[in-house]
Amino acid sequence: ARETVNVEATYKSALPGIEGPTDMTLTEGYTDAVQTEAYQLTGTPLPQVTIDDDLDGRITWDDTEQKLTVAPGLSQGNYTVILAASNGLSTDATLIFHLTVQGPPAISGDADMILIEGYPGARTNAYDFTGIPVPEISFIASDPKIAWDSQSNEMVIAPGLDQGNYSAVLTAANGLNPDASLTFHLAVQGPPSIGGDRDLTLVQGYPEARTSAYTFTGLPAPEISFSASDPKIAWDSQTNEIVMAPGLDQGYYTATLTASNGLDPDASLTFHLTVKGPPAISGDTALILTQGYRAAKTNAFAFSGIPIPEISFSASDPKLSWDSQTKEIHIASGLRQGNYTATLTAENGLHPDAILIFSLTVKPGSSDGPAAPTDPTDPTDPTDPGDPTDPTDPTDPADPAGSAEPTTPGEFNQTSTSTQPSGTSEERDAPPMSGLIKALIIGGVVVLISAMGFVAIKVHGRKKK
Repeated sequence: ARETVNVEATYKSALPGIEGPTDMTLTEGYTDAVQTEAYQLTGTPLPQVTIDDDLDGRITWDDTEQKLTVAPGLSQGNYTVILAASNGLSTDATLIFHLTVQGPPAISGDADMILIEGYPGARTNAYDFTGIPVPEISFIASDPKIAWDSQSNEMVIAPGLDQGNYSAVLTAANGLNPDASLTFHLAVQGPPSIGGDRDLTLVQGYPEARTSAYTFTGLPAPEISFSASDPKIAWDSQTNEIVMAPGLDQGYYTATLTASNGLDPDASLTFHLTVKGPPAISGDTALILTQGYRAAKTNAFAFSGIPIPEISFSASDPKLSWDSQTKEIHIASGLRQGNYTATLTAENGLHPDAILIFSLTVKPGSSDGPAAPTDPTDPTDPTDPGDPTDPTDPTDPADPAGSAEPTTPGEFNQTSTSTQPSGTSEERDAPPMSGLIKALIIGGVVVLISAMGFVAIKVHGRKKK
């Protein structure tokens, strides 16, 4: 028969305890789950382990192996987990576990800024740096007026930068590749300006000519407009040059370049072109006066040429003179009948010189006294001495229609009042005709002698009783 024996066991309880790894470091981008070393649990009864935050299941407790398991995918950062060991007694055992997921650095913050020339001091916003371990920061800039404030993590732009594009580079390094780098771009805007040729001199007959290339500044980049006083002056937007096509006459020309970018004031440059050429003279080339004339003068002469020419004057008689104020030739009274010349010469260093020859004719006078200057081409001019071959010329002694036959015996025509017997010869005072000197009566013919020649006039006289 069976015998039943009752055995009664007793044990002594003990508080829980837990010992093991307290920290771990991983590098961002790890791909496999990672476990800690096994933990040692103590206490009677044997405690159960819980964790306060499993980071959405990424850190878990393996009760079988008594290890922590870290799943892949945690970003760089510092994580803390509290392990609690409990066996029903009043006090649980705890252990703090620190997980570090390190990674390369990163920088975030302003990457560009725009200022207007003449700005006061300026600053960026503060930059943020990440990376485990904490990275070291280095800074370089294209101008010393751009500096780094390590206390505020800001870039500081001192006043005084000219318009232009500037840059600064922040670099963060913590031993993990790659380093972080951020390039900051600063634009200092300003109104436009133009630099280049302002004048050019060419000589008439030149081939095609060009200025040097113009330079334009200004932020934003300016738009260029062009105008010129002649269509032969044009703008080449490919080369930024002003082009002068052949064929411009001598003279002064202008062209204007304007640059605008929305910031006042616009820039403007005026280009002056001088086309030089030899001189020229225009004006009266001939004048006819009648002996006994009053003082006379030509119309004003016109001179052209670049550079402005110098004028010289010479004349065949000192009674012809040059008035440089009015640009007229003055003829003083008193010239005898005859032909005279004066020469105007214009010189400006470019060949040929300009020469104008002025011809003056002083005709014989008439019995009616001085006459005004005449036009030799006018057939109705009463001061014209006439054409001896003209059968209708009233002054032709051979013309019966114009003979000087007296109306009563013993009288001359209107130019003579003396009478003489036929066949006698006697020297008489000249009739009152301007320019005549002496009169000889030879065989009934009056011969009028003057500085220009003689005229024979038939005379009818009475015989002596």
